[in-house]
Amino acid sequence: MGFFNDYYIDLLGFSAGFFSQKVEFLMKSLGLGTTSAHLEQQAAPHGYRMLNKIPRIPPAIIENLVDRFKVLSRILRATIEELDEVEGIGEVRARSIKNGLMRMREQFLLEYMV
Repeated sequence: MGFFNDYYIDLLGFSAGFFSQKVEFLMKSLGLGTTSAHLEQQAAPHGYRMLNKIPRIPPAIIENLVDRFKVLSRILRATIEELDEVEGIGEVRARSIKNGLMRMREQFLLEYMV
């Protein structure tokens, strides 16, 4: 198996084939490839959960944001003008998204510091 130590697989009572099937299923479910090269691939959050916490942002708009920016870090760095360019987002909604994400970031930092 390489990536997972056979000793631990045996210790847990899994056969190598069973474990391989579960890893392959999990990787497909996450939208990752299933070759050994994909095991080393880094995954980045898209931002669905954070964007869903912002009031009055419909799922279609969240989907448009993720399609446009791909990962949460790019959404966080986006300017109001860049957010405004996304289909279904006007200036008011762009400001709401930017402010909502900034509030979440500040809250996280405050919780982390305390």
